[in-house]
Amino acid sequence: MPGKSSTLKRATEIVDEAVAQAETYNVPRAATLRLLARAEGLFDEMARYGRPTPELRYRKAWMLIQFARNYQILGDTGKQFERATEAYALLAGLAAEKPDDKVYQRDLSVAYAEVGDVLLTQGKLSDALRVYRESLAIIERLAIADPGNAGFQFDLAIRHERIGRCPAATGRSCRCSGAVRGEENPHRKSHAARPRQRWLAARSLDRRHQSR
Repeated sequence: MPGKSSTLKRATEIVDEAVAQAETYNVPRAATLRLLARAEGLFDEMARYGRPTPELRYRKAWMLIQFARNYQILGDTGKQFERATEAYALLAGLAAEKPDDKVYQRDLSVAYAEVGDVLLTQGKLSDALRVYRESLAIIERLAIADPGNAGFQFDLAIRHERIGRCPAATGRSCRCSGAVRGEENPHRKSHAARPRQRWLAARSLDRRHQSR
């Protein structure tokens, strides 16, 4: 179903750009969230009528990752978590079916990292660290198997950076869990202040890996 898969990919890119423009021109976030909700409904309907081939499942997983990132920009961590975990489930299934497929394995690592990001933003520091380490373990296996792959080496650096900024990895979890007691979580604030920059960096990197 290459036609439907490519349409899904292109439609997702259009929504990405719409969210970026909405942020640039200060469109009310409620309006942008309504746009995302409508777009998701259309994409779900499009995917439903296609045979669930590996290619279509793969494209749907990336659509969900992009939606998770858009919800992060808009501050909706509930929807961000839902989309990230849905993407993880799809990619985990594909990776299990073809365990030697480096693209599926690498993108499963991306899905893990996306789940970790939202857990970190929500202040669930131990869970975030656990998921980040799962993401890192996948990339480490790929990098060992293909040491000359510059992309895997770059991914390794990104995964280590994510773990490094997780307070639970450095013994700072108590300081950053104050939000549970009604205090502001300082890590949550600093992490949430950069969603637009992180979204742009992630989109630039991951587009290089979506040539399938």
